[in-house]
Amino acid sequence: MCSLNPLAHPRGPKLLCELCHKPAAVQCRQCRVAYYCDSEHQRADWVGIHERVCQLLIPLRCPVPFHALEVEREQHRARLLSGQEELIAVSRAAAQKKLFEGKHQEAVPGALLSLRYCSDVHGPDALQLVPSYLLLAEANIGEFGPRAWLCHWVCGHRVALSMHVFIQHFANMLLQTF
Repeated sequence: MCSLNPLAHPRGPKLLCELCHKPAAVQCRQCRVAYYCDSEHQRADWVGIHERVCQLLIPLRCPVPFHALEVEREQHRARLLSGQEELIAVSRAAAQKKLFEGKHQEAVPGALLSLRYCSDVHGPDALQLVPSYLLLAEANIGEFGPRAWLCHWVCGHRVALSMHVFIQHFANMLLQTF
């Protein structure tokens, strides 16, 4: 787990916790672009997703350098978009893995990060947010949530797993359609 830097009274933009959006008190010492309200949220984020994306966040969250030429600005935008799409894919995959392992609480940070960057890339009302919302919903319902309990009681484990795969496939199909 990476160590933390306590923050003094920062000036400029308000720094918020990655998980709860309360004012931040500490930052990740490795990337220096992720902030947390306390060490408990830092540990939860590290286990959930930050360990995999720590270095990916640096170019996405650092200030944009000045580019005099339009070509340079376009190249920078293309690199930024590529990095954001990579981050979305990595965070979705990590959240799905945690859900399949039954670690619902650990899936929440990955689902949140996926949702945040998907919203930045595609807009707040885009259909591309559906898979991220589904991951977040499943992580919050948890292993013994209403849908899981009903599905296991009525159908059994194999059908419940098939249903989960179908929902994911349906969401991906919707994304390709629009």
